[in-house]
Amino acid sequence: MTDPKPRKECDLVMEGGITSGVVYPAAVAKLHEEYDFRSIGGTSAGAIAAAATAAAQYRWNGDGGRVPDPFAELRDLTDELGRDGNLVKLFQPSFGLRAPFAVFLAGLEASRARRGGGWRVGRAMVKTVLREAPRASAAGAIAGAALVGTLVCAVGGGPTPAAWTLGAATAGMGAVAAATMALVRVLLRSIPENDFGISTGHSIDPSTPALTDWLTDKLDHLAGLSDAEKPLTFGHLDARGVELRMVTTNLTQRRPEVLPFEQRAWIFNADELGRFFPKRVIDRLVEHAFVARWTLPAGFYFLPEAADLPVILAVRMSLSFPLLVSTIPLYRLDETRLPRRRADVRSLTSRDLVRSVFSDGGICSNFPIHFFDRWFPTRPTFGISLGAAGPDAAADAARVHLPRPNQPERPRSEAISGVASFLTSIVVTAKDHRDILQRELPSYRERVAQIALRGDEGGLNLDMPASTIETLRKLGQQAGDRLLDFDFDEHRWVRLRVLLPRLAEEVEALHALLGEDFDPYDLPWTRADGSPLPYPRPEKWREEAQTFLRAMASAAGTLTKERARSREPRPPLALRATPRS
Repeated sequence: MTDPKPRKECDLVMEGGITSGVVYPAAVAKLHEEYDFRSIGGTSAGAIAAAATAAAQYRWNGDGGRVPDPFAELRDLTDELGRDGNLVKLFQPSFGLRAPFAVFLAGLEASRARRGGGWRVGRAMVKTVLREAPRASAAGAIAGAALVGTLVCAVGGGPTPAAWTLGAATAGMGAVAAATMALVRVLLRSIPENDFGISTGHSIDPSTPALTDWLTDKLDHLAGLSDAEKPLTFGHLDARGVELRMVTTNLTQRRPEVLPFEQRAWIFNADELGRFFPKRVIDRLVEHAFVARWTLPAGFYFLPEAADLPVILAVRMSLSFPLLVSTIPLYRLDETRLPRRRADVRSLTSRDLVRSVFSDGGICSNFPIHFFDRWFPTRPTFGISLGAAGPDAAADAARVHLPRPNQPERPRSEAISGVASFLTSIVVTAKDHRDILQRELPSYRERVAQIALRGDEGGLNLDMPASTIETLRKLGQQAGDRLLDFDFDEHRWVRLRVLLPRLAEEVEALHALLGEDFDPYDLPWTRADGSPLPYPRPEKWREEAQTFLRAMASAAGTLTKERARSREPRPPLALRATPRS
């Protein structure tokens, strides 16, 4: 009997894209035929897939691969979402926002027709507007007809065919205008009240689970947790060697945040979060709340340490797609007020807290391939990226692209045909330029499978038919197939060739600064008056730092930057100091 093929390890990062995430289960299951996942990351829909992958790997690591296979169950999620409109059922609108959501779905369905274009979409949305706001449309129709009648009487006319025609047309326009204004008023009032989203993600109808409730159950099931162990936490994953990270966007402070949080600063209101999560998640947060020296107002608690944090909380914070899925509110201490408090007063009021809202991680970083990046990797970090296919997209087999390391990527082009596409290009360029440039680099591009999606696939297409979802499943499987051919030795060689030119440049710059016989004590270890500089360190640390710098400077000339840059892979890499994320 031959020995089974040894399993390999990899990391995996998946891009956001709302419903586009249905491509991921098949890709993950295919990759798992040869790889176990050590570190997994993603944003938005990619965060959902990352959490599901981590849950399946957690169970696999504990069960030793025994049946039932959690990755087979993960793969089958795509089929589940493709049945009976299950995907759109996950996005349950809150009560006051059902009418605008119905108009949105009507426009989506009409947009898939091959003929009619914008007129078909507009007609479908107008019909839905009139149906969803009957009182306003009736009032508008009456007002429009009355206006025409008044004008006819004012000029001494009678009920001629022309007057009837004009009256009917004006009544119709009045009905549409009044109904539209009524729905706009609902949006402007109810969207902020609902934390800037049509759906909270929490179930309104217990018989039909919404996105967060459904996903909480799926993660616990994939992980094989007993009722006593639920919900799945980051501590569960860490105990079996699985790392999970994702991105959310702190809109209040205008910055990305990596989850799970590393700091203990965040506070939640149990009743408020109860609008977004199942009861067992809130109970877990309260039971394991971090105990600080401050006494918080009633109902407020510090978030648990990372190990006790439910995975679903991080996922939900990452997928809050603006205006579709509500933001998640958290609080932190108001640092401007605390210094004025007496040192012996530890009880806080709500005025001592600052409310922050967290939205979709893709606003800042939709494809965080940098999460697990290392200069000298010991295992590959794969990525799966989503892009737009052109109107004349080729066969499905050609819509999955995995470049070669020595095959420079051509920049993607999107036609700008009007004001809407112009404004869209501004927003997408502002938020995605880092991800786009990074995925074009040699040593990155050869490990990122790119899937091109058509206009009716993924994205905001919440009501995709089963046939479209099946197409996405096949594309995901093809992406996994392509990544299985990855050559890690080739990748490490390219990584070295990309990195050495930058290292040689920095070493030569250090040598130029310090010289051949430099005195380490010429560097500013203290101020001129002998007082310590910020972040002071003891004498022993300074001696070690001097030795290290001397060794680096002495390396100059062993590989000059000119020799290092000979036939350098293009485009070149840049080494920069940036905040860790």
